[in-house]
Amino acid sequence: MTTNYCQRAVRHVLPLLLAATCLLATGAYANNEQAPAWSDLNKKQQRVLSHAEQRWPDLGELQRRRLLKRADHFLSLSPAERKRFIHRMKKWRDLPVPARKRMLQQHKQFSQLPSAKQRALQKRFKKFQALPEERKQQLRQRFQLEQKHRIEREMQRQKLREAEQRRAMERERLLREQRREQIKRQMQKRQAQDSAAR
Repeated sequence: MTTNYCQRAVRHVLPLLLAATCLLATGAYANNEQAPAWSDLNKKQQRVLSHAEQRWPDLGELQRRRLLKRADHFLSLSPAERKRFIHRMKKWRDLPVPARKRMLQQHKQFSQLPSAKQRALQKRFKKFQALPEERKQQLRQRFQLEQKHRIEREMQRQKLREAEQRRAMERERLLREQRREQIKRQMQKRQAQDSAAR
């Protein structure tokens, strides 16, 4: 249930994140312009950004510009697009934090891929979307099983690394103990020699 929900969320939120990234990259406000004060925003922008009004003075220039770009983008949408945007944002907000972090990490990885690789992945995704629901479900189950095996292998490798670290720490402890014993014997020997010399 959660996996299907996350997959649906990825399908709906990923385009939104891609659009936001494009907006940030091609924003209307140049980096050298100073971000406006709250009073400089028009009424529509203030209404869209009302959730940030109290903390607006505390926000950095970059944060203000980003919020303003997003507000301007939102205002440029049709009513149907706005409704869809709000629905997706609510879905995003309702996702568990680990799922959001995972999606953001996946988006970051995707955006760092060469554009040819991005297009190839988008093409494969469209092909997947065109499949019958039964086939999609089979592929999802196979993917989940492979993912589970991958996680299990990684956990096993982690356990082996931790066991090796414990062995290394134990070896180090034994070496320190041997050195202390050796130093103790040497000191006893010197004390005995000093006592015999007197």
